[in-house]
Amino acid sequence: MNNQHKTIDHCFALCAAMAFFFSFVFCACSNDENIAEGGGEDDVEFVDENEDSTPTTDEMKVKSYLRTYVVAGNYQHSGKALIKRLQDVAEVMDASVQTFIVDNNSVATLTDLDYRNMALLVARGGNLVICQPTKAVLKTMAMRLKDTALSMYQNQELTFNDVGFRAFQRLILMFKENQEFTPAMSDNIDSNNILFDLLALRGDLKHAVTDVTEHEKEDANNPYTDNLYGKLADETAEWLDRRDDNKERMAKGRLLMAQQANGPQEIYDNISTTDQFEYAMVTRTGHKRAIMKLQYNVWAVNDTKGYDYYLLQQEIVCTNDQFNFAYDDKKKWTSWGVREAVIESLTYAKNPSKNIYAHWPYLKNLSTNVKFSDGSASIKDISPTQIDKGSTTYTQTTHMSLSVAFLNPEIKGGLDMTNSVTRTIPDISTDFTLGKDAISPQWSYAITQQPKIIKKFGSDFWYHDVVKPSYHSTFIVGHSWIWKVKHNDKTFSFDTHVTLNMEALWYDKDFNRSGYHIFPNHIDVTYQLTPPSRYEQVWLMVMKERNDDDYNYMKEYVRNFESKFSLNTVKNDDRYEIGRRMDSIAKDLSTHKDIFLERKIKPFQLRFIPNDKTDAIRVYDVNFSASPAVKINKDAK
Repeated sequence: MNNQHKTIDHCFALCAAMAFFFSFVFCACSNDENIAEGGGEDDVEFVDENEDSTPTTDEMKVKSYLRTYVVAGNYQHSGKALIKRLQDVAEVMDASVQTFIVDNNSVATLTDLDYRNMALLVARGGNLVICQPTKAVLKTMAMRLKDTALSMYQNQELTFNDVGFRAFQRLILMFKENQEFTPAMSDNIDSNNILFDLLALRGDLKHAVTDVTEHEKEDANNPYTDNLYGKLADETAEWLDRRDDNKERMAKGRLLMAQQANGPQEIYDNISTTDQFEYAMVTRTGHKRAIMKLQYNVWAVNDTKGYDYYLLQQEIVCTNDQFNFAYDDKKKWTSWGVREAVIESLTYAKNPSKNIYAHWPYLKNLSTNVKFSDGSASIKDISPTQIDKGSTTYTQTTHMSLSVAFLNPEIKGGLDMTNSVTRTIPDISTDFTLGKDAISPQWSYAITQQPKIIKKFGSDFWYHDVVKPSYHSTFIVGHSWIWKVKHNDKTFSFDTHVTLNMEALWYDKDFNRSGYHIFPNHIDVTYQLTPPSRYEQVWLMVMKERNDDDYNYMKEYVRNFESKFSLNTVKNDDRYEIGRRMDSIAKDLSTHKDIFLERKIKPFQLRFIPNDKTDAIRVYDVNFSASPAVKINKDAK
């Protein structure tokens, strides 16, 4: 009997030892990529309630205080949220309005008077906002606005300030000779042919909010909230009221310009062009949402030898803190929404446990690559190209110089534009490469310390490393470079691709399994570049019955009152720059007519003639004792 008991005890002990052995081998070895041995406690906390503190209601953090006219319509998503932010809504469209908002479905209701008012708004540098535009409707609207503006301009009913002229110039460039229409921006999300949830334009600035209708279908179980639409609308409201950027950017642009060595070094306002593109999109990790922004500043210059130079500054802002990371505690796990978010990674069982927990979400990696539309281009002055391993900062230097050998050697004594920004990137590895075409810059950023499961021998529950704070904070990177290309009277574009991968470390406490799940976020955006001024036009301003004393006197009061002058234009046959010049001179003559009348300046004609022609394209009759003092003589040549 004693031997029998000993045998049974021996068998039980053997079985228990084998069970423990196989259990240990299975748990430790099947997940060895993400498990680290270590000391730990058993007081692991599993949080099952919703820890996401993100409100669902619109927080209304940013408002627009510009006087705004809103066309009646069925506004949705970020457009609806934007209208809630308007603090000064106009009942009628008049000269006090600074922003015009219309919904895609309401464009068909716009009248000729609406388009005239829109043209006046754009000409004075106002904001134009189209909610959920389709390409077909945007083309119709742009065509009618262009035709209306041209007609008003030709009839002397429209004058442009600097911001308005840049907007008008870009409106024309959206149409090719065959009237084919190309939007200034487009992306790869076009559900129901909707280009964007919202598109805003002002001068040379473009702002877009990604189309969310496609995501609505994909996220039927996690619908977008008013809070998220509000965050997108905050970006737009801030953009609408931003008024201090045009002069600053144009000043930087002017620093890029220099004339050839055989003439005096001068800087021209109208020889440089600038563009700014801003794009806001939604990034997703399961039920959690955040905003990512792409911004490009572009300066363009032509060397008068047939080559364009495009200096680009790129900035990517990932507001990963909006994901509401949970938690900075190695013993704390959360389960709310986790199983549904990582279900594709739970491949070890047909019916994975209901108790799936995670340490999430945090940055996995970020990458961007940019491609120019013409493969014959070359690239220069890329920054950054090398970041020291282990460095917590890097310096992005934006530099363009017309005196370096990269540009035409005949251009000497040029001006430099240099701007350095130090960016903080703790615990992030970086990489830079050029694409196979040798002109497509590519940058990538990745975390250096992926969190691991930590299991103490004999412990019932697992805990985890705590990810670095920078992995769930706002992450900003910046880059710059120059493309050089023989223009051949073409308009160019560039494509940008950005991938943001977020990650979760998940843990199935019933099966004792763990792993990683990646949440990919991709976007492709195409931007149309505005060409620089490529041609020089020489003009004559002939004053018939000229009196030199009177002429010199008027020069003191009238800007650009020169008998011979040059203009730099995008197209060789462009007549809009000379039109602006003539309008400005006529306005100044009218403004100071009392001073000129007091001096008893006699009536005269002003004739504007291309230097290689004999006929004037416009003739003014000037009589300071008449009303109006300056008027166009349509019969004269």
